[in-house]
Amino acid sequence: MKISGAVLNKPQNFSFLFDIITKHCTSPTIFVFSAFSDLSRKLRQSARIARSEGLDPAMQYFANVKQQLYELVKSLFATDELANSVNFKLNVLFESFEKILFGIAITKELTKRTLDRVLSFGEYFSSIVLEEFLKSKCIDAIFLDSSKLIITDTNYGNAKPILDRTAEAINRNLLPHLEKSNLVFLPGFIGSSEIGTITTMGFESSNLTALLIASILKADSVTFWTDVEGIRTSDPKIVENTQLVPEVSFDDALLASHNGIKLVHPSMYEFFVSNPNIKYIYKSAFSPDNGETQIVPKTNQKPKFVLISEPYYFIELNDEKEKDYLQEGIMYYTSKDYSFLLTEEFPNNEINKEVNVLTLFYFEPYDVFEALNQISSKVRFVISNVRQKIYKILVEEDYLIEVANFLHNFLILKNK
Repeated sequence: MKISGAVLNKPQNFSFLFDIITKHCTSPTIFVFSAFSDLSRKLRQSARIARSEGLDPAMQYFANVKQQLYELVKSLFATDELANSVNFKLNVLFESFEKILFGIAITKELTKRTLDRVLSFGEYFSSIVLEEFLKSKCIDAIFLDSSKLIITDTNYGNAKPILDRTAEAINRNLLPHLEKSNLVFLPGFIGSSEIGTITTMGFESSNLTALLIASILKADSVTFWTDVEGIRTSDPKIVENTQLVPEVSFDDALLASHNGIKLVHPSMYEFFVSNPNIKYIYKSAFSPDNGETQIVPKTNQKPKFVLISEPYYFIELNDEKEKDYLQEGIMYYTSKDYSFLLTEEFPNNEINKEVNVLTLFYFEPYDVFEALNQISSKVRFVISNVRQKIYKILVEEDYLIEVANFLHNFLILKNK
């Protein structure tokens, strides 16, 4: 099982994890968890501030992160004694993290290797809190360090597991624990190289950890517990009246993962096709009986989606900025007298426009263009692949909710 960091973003939500364990873990179960909520992104921002602005601003920013964790601990644990015990363990890690910030501030460098070390603290902070929470609920669970199990190459930021070494480590260091306890917990996202340095497998890659272990141990199923009820026809946090998609084929899951669906990572595809007999299930931790989605080898019909990307930002480029931004760019356009970058990285005061890419899947061309004709003033750019029935639309942030809801209503709910 994999529990999303978006589930464990509030103290009251930890009770849902307790319910999952007590109701759905009747056989030996390995739980992979993500860093809480947006913790990893905040740690990354701390490191970037240390590099660009120096130690004091970075420490001030990180102080807010620490305070949020202290408040979480205070809410989760019934007594001051328990909370103080958890905070003591956190403080040891906080000191280690602050030493890394100091090094970044002194050198003015943030290498990929150092950034992986920075990001790994999100999983380690979360692990301390989660382990102590389960102990306080008398849940007999063993917590392991994924960096001792997932052995990768040294492509920091997007490391690939070395399968034979990882299988050896899992069989030696994980399997024996399932004989002692019905539950084993470990963080996703992180691993270590053969020389022992911390690596990460890419943002949102905790699912890969679950799939990798399931593949090696030939698990019966992998259940992804998220904050939404299965995979929906659009993002239910933005679009109203989304519908459950009961089944998605391996190929369609891969295509959707490249176009904005947030529950499937592109690298998951190879695990799906290599292990077609494992059940891959998406369920809501908040309402586990309200439907689920299964990722299956093939389906009888194509799922219809209105997918929404994370925000991108336009930046006008000159020679000086190109050096800083080109590596982080998603799309780079040039004309005779104008160049700009479309990037996921927030560009401080240099922002021109904030946009999202909407991708429409498997709709008839006539319906799409009829819909776009009605909302053309809110749409800035369209790419269509009529043969594959896939369409991409650039929408400014101010119009995102309106356009996404209109297209979903028009194309999926058929309210014209």
